[in-house]
Amino acid sequence: MYKVLIVDDVREIRTGIRLRVEWNRFHFEVAGEAGNGEEALERLLEEPYDVVITDIQMPVMNGLALLRECSSSYPHIRLIVLSGYDDFAYVKTAIQCGAADYLLKPVVTEELEQLLERVGKQLDEDNVKKTAETELRRKLADRVPAMREQFVLQLIKEDGLSAAETRRRAGELGMGAWLDGGTGARILSAELRVPDNRFERVSERPELMRTAFQLMCREIAQKSLEPIIAFYDMNYPAMVHFFAAFADEDRLVAFASKLQRDIHHFLRVGVVAGIGQAIPDASRMKNGYATSLLALSRIRLDTHSHIGFAHDSEQDRELPSDLEKRITAALEKGNGAAYASLVDELLRETESYSKFSFNLAVLKVMFAVSAVVRKFRIEDARIEEALWDGQQALWKLEAAESVKSRLLLLGGIIADQVNRVKRSRSDEIVDAVCRYMDDNYGEEISLAGFAEQYRINTAYLSDVFHKQTGKTYSEYLLDVRMRHAEALLREGRLSISDVALRVGFSNLSYFSTIFKRTHGVRPADFRKNQKKL
Repeated sequence: MYKVLIVDDVREIRTGIRLRVEWNRFHFEVAGEAGNGEEALERLLEEPYDVVITDIQMPVMNGLALLRECSSSYPHIRLIVLSGYDDFAYVKTAIQCGAADYLLKPVVTEELEQLLERVGKQLDEDNVKKTAETELRRKLADRVPAMREQFVLQLIKEDGLSAAETRRRAGELGMGAWLDGGTGARILSAELRVPDNRFERVSERPELMRTAFQLMCREIAQKSLEPIIAFYDMNYPAMVHFFAAFADEDRLVAFASKLQRDIHHFLRVGVVAGIGQAIPDASRMKNGYATSLLALSRIRLDTHSHIGFAHDSEQDRELPSDLEKRITAALEKGNGAAYASLVDELLRETESYSKFSFNLAVLKVMFAVSAVVRKFRIEDARIEEALWDGQQALWKLEAAESVKSRLLLLGGIIADQVNRVKRSRSDEIVDAVCRYMDDNYGEEISLAGFAEQYRINTAYLSDVFHKQTGKTYSEYLLDVRMRHAEALLREGRLSISDVALRVGFSNLSYFSTIFKRTHGVRPADFRKNQKKL
């Protein structure tokens, strides 16, 4: 039931309105009465109302003042004005003050019923809209943690987001304070360390333990008073990572220590953690993530509870700014030779690097390689194995040549797979182009139009079309048109000029010339010969 408050300084009028209709028939109830505007405001403080029906001319506080106050403090309430013929001029002012409708005095039953039916529908619509908005907000709130996690992963693993786009999305996800506050950030990587004798029962399989570890890490981050987001990278199945929107190491150590205690208490396993270098802005996210992994890699494998650091002072040189993009571009083109050359360049550039900086550079290359794998949706167990071997080579501090061999193996596999994906997609596009020409040969069809439709370079489409069909685009289209022209001439139902138009030629003379070139005779002679057969 919607609650109604009737406001009028004449008791008999209030009573008359209350008794005038069966309110519950329209899903309303008169829940209160007031003799002036001040009394009405007191009633509104005592309990919620959906509708206020008020007179204009009243002592103490008149109806117009009440309307203004309600519009300001109770915007959800539907305001109805009672107006006599003498004060009807006030109705326009009342509407400007927030009134949604009005009733003329003396109140007529039919008019009041029509008003209640109209207002009831409006309130029902408002409730449906509010329910939908509430449900949408709830769903969005439920999705925010996952959206934040994906956003952090995108900043860490992919390029392409502009500073403006990064700021916009951070603001939408409630992460804008980190970018605007200048507090910096850090990433903490936590790895599950399970004692050899931990799995006494079959039910306690390692994959189940990793799942429990991930769930607990997310729950601990969500319940923490610190601005921390947990995220998972499938390349490191035994790890969970944490983005902290602050750079204070002591605060992050306190969080890591609590994480270790809680995980050990509930799962009876160990956790080691690596804290990366400070992240002053979004452009340094990848570096912060890589250094957290390197800090973790320094912890001995037989250790089950330790926190390692990649101090800000450790970085002496970085990977050349464009080398990472060139490596990515080479793999996206499927150019294994160019990739190998760039890896050689990397090793030459890093000969004088510290071990920390060298490992950091190689790890960033692996991030770039992984991004290409995701972009082309490549699924190959050899790639996962090569990535794992490469990371283990770094963790074990193997020689540069050993790391190089793994990078070359990885790049060769990915370049081959990229070419396979491209060939497959190119074949599909060429097939689609050929089908379209076969069905729409009479239209104006350009290669550039197809290239734009499939978002590929026109020259590239021309090249793959020729390789797959053995003909140029123009030759293929001409063959299709001449084949259909021959069929139409055999049928004999259309004039030669209509046949020309049907197969895409507006110039009859040009059509005849092309037809003779492909069939050895002009269209008219071809038709005569068919009649003789």
